[in-house]
Amino acid sequence: MLTIAGIVNVFGITLLMTPVKLYDSGISGTSMLLEQITPSYLSLSLFLLILNIPLF
Repeated sequence: MLTIAGIVNVFGITLLMTPVKLYDSGISGTSMLLEQITPSYLSLSLFLLILNIPLF
């Protein structure tokens, strides 16, 4: 169930929030902000993965 929730979250952020520059709270929002201030080869997916590892 956590995997499914994570997949739904990533699709929602990637398809709905990122293109219009809306930011979420928590790990998702932090990942979105980090993506904006770092070089383009560091993607949103990478930040979501890295920031969620300590939570698992």
